[in-house]
Amino acid sequence: MATAQHSVVDSAARPHWLALIAPHLRLVHQISGRVRFKLDSAAAFAPGAVAAAAQLQQLRALLPGVRDVAINPLARSCVIEYDPALIPDTTWPELLSGHPTAATRALLEQLAQALPEPPPPKETR
Repeated sequence: MATAQHSVVDSAARPHWLALIAPHLRLVHQISGRVRFKLDSAAAFAPGAVAAAAQLQQLRALLPGVRDVAINPLARSCVIEYDPALIPDTTWPELLSGHPTAATRALLEQLAQALPEPPPPKETR
């Protein structure tokens, strides 16, 4: 029973835009201070996922410890350079897992406050 409540708390703490994009991201490489994610091709068809991916670019300006964010749309990749003294290396896999530790929960709270939700996807006719 405690596990079910734990999952509810974790998913509730996750910003909506991150919940939209996380299923389409995979961590492909990490060294201390630098992480690379790839966005799967299915994200192009997932409502709101592309707008959510654009939110990653704002991390540099809004999240203490993020030094740079480089997005390559053609390669569907994102490289984040960060200060491991402020953001532990374990944070990145935990963000995608949906089961963050206390340190990652604090980061999720900062993200939820700093980044507004992406606009809804535009309808095409």
